[in-house]
Amino acid sequence: MSTLQTIPGTQNESALERDLTRLRCVGKDFRPVLELALSQAIEYVSRLDEQPVGATSSLADLRARLCKPWNRDGMEACEVITELARDTAGGLNNSMNARFYAWVIGGSLPSALAADWLTSTWDQNAGMYAVSPAAAVVEEAVGGWLKDLFGLPQQTSFALVTGCQMAHATCLAAARSWLLKKQGWDVERQGMAGSPADRAVWLSPRDNRSYLAPVRSWGRVAENTNDKPIRNTR
Repeated sequence: MSTLQTIPGTQNESALERDLTRLRCVGKDFRPVLELALSQAIEYVSRLDEQPVGATSSLADLRARLCKPWNRDGMEACEVITELARDTAGGLNNSMNARFYAWVIGGSLPSALAADWLTSTWDQNAGMYAVSPAAAVVEEAVGGWLKDLFGLPQQTSFALVTGCQMAHATCLAAARSWLLKKQGWDVERQGMAGSPADRAVWLSPRDNRSYLAPVRSWGRVAENTNDKPIRNTR
């Protein structure tokens, strides 16, 4: 326990402590700020077809609005949301719109957006069953649906990942384990040092380099990889 003593109302009291005291005195009334966020969201989605597909604000403008000095005093919740919507204006790609074709992102469904709001509200951590029982079972259910969708055996293992790069890391790790196991090497037990795999060859689409980060995380470097174009099987 800290022995630092603070005296309220003096220079000895830090800005953080003053904010914490203010938060303790103010009840957690979520309704006004959530209603404001809902209003901002409805206004945004109602104008999707009218807005440009790409961002319209320059990098300099966005930095001028968003890169502010650290705010040492607390702000009202509604003020935070208002400033966020104002300062990001023109800096958002219209990725929710059907005219947006860049990358493999965007196109959120109303049900998915609403469910995302609820999961943020519930503030759960799906790391394991004890932390959030419902979240763990939802993940189990989704895994079963995916196996049915792709016609995979029910004993197939699965993982829900955070994005494309983590999907690469998971799949490449599984492929590495399988390949080395065929050569009599248990990579989970023996590690990579001294393993039979001294060179890796990846088959990947051109210009997609998102697999290199997981490769490097295993101690492999770019010089140990070869790029080969995917064969057109159609």
